[in-house]
Amino acid sequence: MQGLVCPLREFLAEKTEHQVSLLRSIYPEAKESQARSWSVLMDDVKSAGNIRDLPGDTVIAVEYALSVDGMAIDLIIAGLSASGRKVAVIVESKQWDDAYIRSHEFSIDRVPEKELNPQIQIRRHEIGFKDYLNIGGEYDVHPYVYIRNSTYGTAKTVALSNPKPSNMIPVYTDMEAVVGSARGFICEGSSKINEDLVSAWYEPSKGIMRAMGSIVTKEEPFLLTKEQEEAVKKIKESVRKGKKIVRITGPAGSGKTAILLNLYVEYLHEGSRGGLRPIFVSGAQNTKVYRNKYPEVQYSFSYSYGLERTVGNEGDSYIIFMDEAQHNAEGIITNMIRQGATLIICYDEGQVINDNNALQELYMLQGREDFAAIELQESVRFNGSRVAERNIRACLMGEMAFAPDDRFEFQMFTDFTAFQEKILCTMRAYPDRTVAVTGLLCSDAEEHTVDGNLSSRLFTRWGYGSECAWMRYVQEKGYLDRNGGDIWVGTWWMPGLDVDYVAVIAGGDAIMTEKGIAGDPGVSKHYKMMMSVADKMGFLGELTVMRTGQDRRATVDNYGTCQNILRYINQSGKETVKEKFLARFSYLLRNNYYIMMSRGRKGCFVYFAEREGDRK
Repeated sequence: MQGLVCPLREFLAEKTEHQVSLLRSIYPEAKESQARSWSVLMDDVKSAGNIRDLPGDTVIAVEYALSVDGMAIDLIIAGLSASGRKVAVIVESKQWDDAYIRSHEFSIDRVPEKELNPQIQIRRHEIGFKDYLNIGGEYDVHPYVYIRNSTYGTAKTVALSNPKPSNMIPVYTDMEAVVGSARGFICEGSSKINEDLVSAWYEPSKGIMRAMGSIVTKEEPFLLTKEQEEAVKKIKESVRKGKKIVRITGPAGSGKTAILLNLYVEYLHEGSRGGLRPIFVSGAQNTKVYRNKYPEVQYSFSYSYGLERTVGNEGDSYIIFMDEAQHNAEGIITNMIRQGATLIICYDEGQVINDNNALQELYMLQGREDFAAIELQESVRFNGSRVAERNIRACLMGEMAFAPDDRFEFQMFTDFTAFQEKILCTMRAYPDRTVAVTGLLCSDAEEHTVDGNLSSRLFTRWGYGSECAWMRYVQEKGYLDRNGGDIWVGTWWMPGLDVDYVAVIAGGDAIMTEKGIAGDPGVSKHYKMMMSVADKMGFLGELTVMRTGQDRRATVDNYGTCQNILRYINQSGKETVKEKFLARFSYLLRNNYYIMMSRGRKGCFVYFAEREGDRK
């Protein structure tokens, strides 16, 4: 990363003007006023009476770039704690005097005629360092604000202008106080830390599931890209102008969920001051996972089918943030609009996996005068790769000539042993990375797991509750240290899955042909997918099997119903029905595999077993 980085002893020995010249060569677009601020800050550090109490190999960094938000950390003091943990004290420096502070307003955003509150600014830098640099997860980060020309009492008014209590960062007017705080954390220096800061690179590490914790803390969950920030501004402006429906679309990894979550947390703060009351709808499967992981705020994650009861007659006081809106039952969205609620909706046609979806309803909204559309173009998921998405889609469509890619590792396997070894090698090589193995929602799953394959290290656990636990298992890492070294395969599709590496196993439900994935419903356990196709084609009702549970309640027997569907389409004279059914089922199954294959940020490994009749 860019910036002046050196051990403290070198920093103190070098003349400030030489250090400023170095920074000017790194940032040639910098203005003269910025160069003067660098000089003043470095002189303040050098003249602090307690600076030499720090070890000589403590690392100092000035104007340390964070590419995620186009800005830089003014000062970093980094070293090792008494326990050997890496520590970074980061400082936002301002040269404001009392008169300047009294004559200015401070904001949570960069807006004309207002200053961005420096506590919020350094909190964003903290998030940028910890969650968007490859080294960030190894560091304890302690943020501070330094206002050198102000009295403490006036500087404190800047903190009081901060509307986010979770962003209350200590404010100092004396550099010795900053250094003293650093001395409380740092016991020794390290050449490795110097190397870390010099060679660090941008690598988003925060997954969606972890970011959901911001609902507990009400902290900013993601640092947004410029495109995403612009989208947020347009959405808020659309709502101010009276738009009742705002649609956000974009490719996998474009940040649709990140935008929704940032807006939701922002409206949580605004709601406490009398604004619109926000509701976050994350999709039924994800809602179950998030409620399980964050029980203290479990009812912040709403199911769409409960909206009518929640919103009631006060619809115009609610703003609903709805992720994966395509999966809603028909009518829910329209009912919310009738009740006066404002809806911010994300959906993706390419991620539809059932035919009983809300797409037609969503299309009909586009003609309304109170409708606004936001379309994202850039994907930030695939580690900066420009071809990862193309290679994934090519694989799904049967094209095996993949474009070279030095940013995203994409490999397809037809040998199970080689595929499994790739997973194990990745887990061994990157113990701090998240690696998810998923797939096998099929009746031949045992051919690839320890249940029926002596060479396998993979296992499955069926059931809704198990899948929620699998998501936590993935996020906690350390896979080879648990379960006797065997690896848990998640069998359900999870849009909330966001990991470094994903390994996808295509079982007998997905046959690779020259025209792409063809679904085999006879082997599939995608029961709801199959039933939705039959329902759309008009023959589900007569084939539905009901069963009575221990509580004497009648429910649909998914397995029995799908067996009836298979018998029905395989009847003599039903060839056309079968052809249409298989075509639609194959389309939805491809979407399902696309979702799984596009969950990785750094790589995807996919296995297709070669079977007789494949690729015809």
